[in-house]
Amino acid sequence: MSAPMSRSVRAGAVLVSLSIGGCSTTAEVGGGDQGLPTAQAGPFRSLTEDEIGGSRIAPYVIDDADDEVVGLTVMDTDGDPHTLAIVAYGIERRSGTVWRFAASDGRSFPRAGEMVLEPSEAWESDALDSVAAIRVSQGADVGQVALYYAAGGAIGLATSIDGVEFTKRVQPIVRAEDLGLVGQLAAPAVVEIEVGVYAMFFELRDVDGVRIYEARSANGVDWKLAGPAPVLEPGLSSVDTLSVADPEAVTMISATGRHVTWLYYSATDTQGQRVIAAAARHQGGRFMPAASPVFGSDGLFAPRAPAVVRFATFSLLFVTQRAGSTDNRDYEATAASVAPASAVLPPPIAP
Repeated sequence: MSAPMSRSVRAGAVLVSLSIGGCSTTAEVGGGDQGLPTAQAGPFRSLTEDEIGGSRIAPYVIDDADDEVVGLTVMDTDGDPHTLAIVAYGIERRSGTVWRFAASDGRSFPRAGEMVLEPSEAWESDALDSVAAIRVSQGADVGQVALYYAAGGAIGLATSIDGVEFTKRVQPIVRAEDLGLVGQLAAPAVVEIEVGVYAMFFELRDVDGVRIYEARSANGVDWKLAGPAPVLEPGLSSVDTLSVADPEAVTMISATGRHVTWLYYSATDTQGQRVIAAAARHQGGRFMPAASPVFGSDGLFAPRAPAVVRFATFSLLFVTQRAGSTDNRDYEATAASVAPASAVLPPPIAP
């Protein structure tokens, strides 16, 4: 479909024929495909200092007490699992703007990023609060970056040829009322779950708390609710008895040709302990929780906002969590981890 003219954030452009493809990651699950490996799905171990370039305090790869860039979304630069270059986008908490970071080795980001998106429309309420980046895989805009973002209780969309200069749609592409829901939308995660079918997982925040719903689209722009019930809600497992939040969707095709979707999320139990949990489903099924958390089971740093990128032999997980337990580390930073735990990473490349 052709899109209307959009307001440019940093340079003028027209968004045309947007057909979105995911660049997320996954590993295989059991169920109908018994015995499939799950090593790259988790659990994840924290990276060590010798695995991160740039003299970082492991496992932190973005760490700035002044600006606090949080809630990363991570995109494989070329879609080739044998190369490690990635781009990440995150929210600078102080300003509510989106910042871009690149790492040629998949985890060693520069200390200074680049601001690429800022609030400019009345509906955005002066701050952007979460992002999801994917690369357009079909249509006239193939190769462009599509950046979905939450603001003002709705979901917006901006696109870019180079991943730096973005063109916004003036109006949000999804509001709660568009889907027959009541409440505020937040934390979008977009992925192609099969050819020509796109899924957006998102938080619905209302008087009953936070639940995660799913919408479907054939073009990445026009969305319909996938079903009346949430796909995740508190009580799915023992680790999320209090709340679920921050979905991250990743897909794969199993050894028997079935589409599988993994959903990583922030899970909090009634004792207040927050971890990163995961659930998986086969095509047409419902999400089933993993037997245990995939990260943060030590209960020390309250990880949230997972972002996963899969390479040929390992996956990396990025989370926002407390930077430490001392007064001078009393802020949030981005930590990185790897699965399987036995993975040997290539030498880091200093940014």
